[in-house]
Amino acid sequence: MIVKNKVSLTGKRIIHPVIFFLSFFVGATRCNNVREGTAIKLEKSLKESSQQNISMPTPPHAGVEVSFDVEHRKHNVRSRSKHGARDFSTDDLIAEERITDGELAELDEFPFYALLIGEYNGQYYSKGCGATLIEDEWILTAGHCNVQSGDIAWIGAVNAASQRERAVIENCYVHPDFSWPDPKTKNPPTYDFQLCRLTETSSMPKVRLAEADRILRDRTLTVIGMGAEVDGGRSTFMLSKAEVPFQPKNVCSATYPRDFMPDNMLCAGGGSKDACRGDSGGPLLDYVSTQFIQVGIVSFGYGCGVDGYYGVYADVRTQRAWIDRVICQNSSNRVTPSMCR
Repeated sequence: MIVKNKVSLTGKRIIHPVIFFLSFFVGATRCNNVREGTAIKLEKSLKESSQQNISMPTPPHAGVEVSFDVEHRKHNVRSRSKHGARDFSTDDLIAEERITDGELAELDEFPFYALLIGEYNGQYYSKGCGATLIEDEWILTAGHCNVQSGDIAWIGAVNAASQRERAVIENCYVHPDFSWPDPKTKNPPTYDFQLCRLTETSSMPKVRLAEADRILRDRTLTVIGMGAEVDGGRSTFMLSKAEVPFQPKNVCSATYPRDFMPDNMLCAGGGSKDACRGDSGGPLLDYVSTQFIQVGIVSFGYGCGVDGYYGVYADVRTQRAWIDRVICQNSSNRVTPSMCR
């Protein structure tokens, strides 16, 4: 999930998160249909798959790669001159499915982290995204992760063979102003937020969300995920963490003048430590008084760990009102969320 090496600056495009199959099969005698929320036991298969190279063909319903026409490329995203005056187009941005130059997380260090899993034709696959448990029956992830009812959240996972709790997604709510680039609209990525309610309440620890007035100036933040270590690499399926410095929004706007939206985004990093492919939807965290507070959601960036190019995150602070409203209006009768009491 953290980038360790320099990467090529060519050939990148904005893409929806690539959805990969895990290379294991679950026999009919071992589980029922996961979309019915029945029990499933994957530990043995996952442990076996973690000991070999994982083959991940893309299912037919995976997100499609987006390219832009020549006219759109004229309005390219340019770098700041002090970073080499390199120019690159919006095509070069990639959804953050990843972490670089980090270290492995400790067991139970981030018990609120969830790996998102889907099912297709009887096979289970990583959706290339993470999430966080923020209320007993709610997880928060990125809008571009395209989570569906019946998908699974492995809460408390630290690798592909572990899970503290398996939760089934009941319903999801994408931010009404969410936008992701496509050839027709050519809109910049924006409002990359998605809330999903679980079919049952979770007993796992929750992460606290930043309030709208939280100040991050001069803070060193933590990003976590199970993505690739290098741009173009495969997801590690090992939970990693990296410390990245918060960057002022005017700096982010100068780096991504067309695509950075200060009213709903923030950025961090700028060196070798970064999110990478497979980290989308995971959290950007601020550590305060012995606890982590989630301030952002991994959204997009240029390459992985490229000097002078920052990772861009959906800014949780700016959408606390929307998050609270969705949760309070759509929670089940099983539990009253803390923010609604």
